[in-house]
Amino acid sequence: MFQVMIRAWHFSLYTAIVSCPYPEVRQPVSITAKTTVQVDDVKGVELQFPENSSAADFEAQIKVFYADDPDVPESEINNDSDRNALATPIVMLGPHGVTFDRDVIVQLPIPDCGEIMRKFDKDPKHSLTIFHSPTGEKEPICWEPCQVDYEIKQEPDGSHVIVFPVRHFSWYKAVWDLLSSTVHGAKVGVSYFYPYIRFAMMCTAMMDETSDTRSFGLEVSLL
Repeated sequence: MFQVMIRAWHFSLYTAIVSCPYPEVRQPVSITAKTTVQVDDVKGVELQFPENSSAADFEAQIKVFYADDPDVPESEINNDSDRNALATPIVMLGPHGVTFDRDVIVQLPIPDCGEIMRKFDKDPKHSLTIFHSPTGEKEPICWEPCQVDYEIKQEPDGSHVIVFPVRHFSWYKAVWDLLSSTVHGAKVGVSYFYPYIRFAMMCTAMMDETSDTRSFGLEVSLL
């Protein structure tokens, strides 16, 4: 457990911010050989490049944003009841805007897929939609349905992944045809499987005076 101590001579507004970088990997890709790029910190995230996928060698990039959608404002992080539930982590693939001469295979994990199938009687082969956003990391996200055939595979450990081909790099995610509030209420899915990097909270501060020592105590409750 971590503690933050602030020594002050007056009352005001205080906060502490912890910056946790998102998992990211960069790896050279040669046109003369098949190449697989994986993110060790997030099992199941993978890119597969065939030979001669592009006109020249380049450096591939994968950045995993877990369930933190950059398109959602800070004020609406916890107000997602009318959105479709994420099925996979959100990933940004780079270099931004690069196109390929042959299909590059994207693989993303589907956390708690088996349990969601049982709880909600869903078949991921017919219940998922892939979205992409043709924007850079510093540009506003613009999610659009990605018209592409996908395949669901079960790994040896029982987990599931979604596999689909792309001809360009951008942002990608897959969503269930279920409301986010429904999946979140069942305590399954991406938001429960991966660590929280970004979340909203409310604080209530209470002060107790000790008359014997002429001191006081400050208690802060996080809601």
